Amino acid sequence: MNVYLMNQKLGDENGLRAITPDNIRHRVKLWKKYYGIVSDILAQSGFNWDASKQMITVDEDSAWKDYIKSHKDAKQFH
Repeated sequence: MNVYLMNQKLGDENGLRAITPDNIRHRVKLWKKYYGIVSDILAQSGFNWDASKQMITVDEDSAWKDYIKSHKDAKQFH
């Protein structure tokens, strides 16, 4: 049984949504968008990567507020 058919069968039996090539394309597109946003944030002064917490930190809240004023897509990362 190929992976596609197995995925359909498991999805149907367990009430899960089957993964399709369109789902994968959409997810990759979304990850690329998120990567671009995070990369841009880290390029700004006052933003840093905290390796122990695996997250972006900001030196001052005002820097974040200023950033999201001109980058509306980044607001979801607050």
